[in-house]
Amino acid sequence: MKVLHICETAQGGVAGCFDIHAAHAPRGIDNIFLLPDGHARDLQHARRVLGYAGGQRGITQIWRMIRAMRVAIRCERPQVLFFHSSFALLALIAARLTGWRGLAIYCAHGWAAGRYERPDRLRARLLRIIEGRLCGLANATLNIGPADAELAKLHRYRGQHQWIDNAAAPPKTGARRDLFAADPDALHLLFVGRFDRQKGLDILLPAFAAARRLRPELRLHLLGGVVRGGISLAELPEGVTVHGWVSPRDIDDFYASADAVVLPSRWEGLPLVIPEALRNGTPVLCSRRSHLPDLIVEGRSGSSFDLGIEPLTALLATLDKADLLTRRSAALTTYQARFTVDRWRDRIAGFYADLLYGAAAQ
Repeated sequence: MKVLHICETAQGGVAGCFDIHAAHAPRGIDNIFLLPDGHARDLQHARRVLGYAGGQRGITQIWRMIRAMRVAIRCERPQVLFFHSSFALLALIAARLTGWRGLAIYCAHGWAAGRYERPDRLRARLLRIIEGRLCGLANATLNIGPADAELAKLHRYRGQHQWIDNAAAPPKTGARRDLFAADPDALHLLFVGRFDRQKGLDILLPAFAAARRLRPELRLHLLGGVVRGGISLAELPEGVTVHGWVSPRDIDDFYASADAVVLPSRWEGLPLVIPEALRNGTPVLCSRRSHLPDLIVEGRSGSSFDLGIEPLTALLATLDKADLLTRRSAALTTYQARFTVDRWRDRIAGFYADLLYGAAAQ
């Protein structure tokens, strides 16, 4: 079965998801990926990638995506169109309006309405109406984690919904654990992701600065960069190092070398940072948002905190390097129980089988 994956941006988690689909597809699935030029750099295993001219988000970029999709449909003749992230809903509309009667799947990678702390706000309600109705144009919607699944159920989003946790491939063989060996007595924390409001870097930086005044041995390493609407890094606290975007080939070296990963997100679907950290045995410190604490074992493979500068400061100030070391085996156990690609492959194979069975029954 030929599946055409379509997105408006593949930066961040979508690229990781594509790579899982490419490297660990169930037998009989032929994946093709349609994404903006330049966004394929983090796809290590995709053999079939179709590109279109990239640019800033807006009407022009959306039109390019839709036009490239129509060309790909004519040339590749896929049996399934798989739409990824919010803006791809517009491509889903275009496909249906132009006569696509084949199978369609939608994955939000984090529902847009989930970003609002007050769900009663007008914009949040409008987004729920829009995405909740449009996802019903797909034959099935795939939710990537418990937060997305609960939001869709709570607000009665249309269509058939299934939930399959994001997964992470095993860590690379021989990942380095000595990147910070020059500072062995320090406690090294890692932040991985976009430097934007969603990821909470504006909360982490002042919390880290306050905690470091109490614990001078704390170090913070930032992996990632600004994608859109980023957080200013004009004045970084002492002890913070910016490493920029790191290749997937090298990311495990940072995870394995860190004492803990910090995830102060305001909202998420299921961030790949968590299974990637856990596969290296690295404990995760995450906010109590978007069901993130459900992805760890509290007090064993990680710890959670109320999102805010003061609660995060308190947690960072009490971290113990030896205690974090004892949590590494529990972190690896959590990964093996929930986030392996073998588990994901079995579940996605069942998802495709149900989709085909449902289509045949109609």
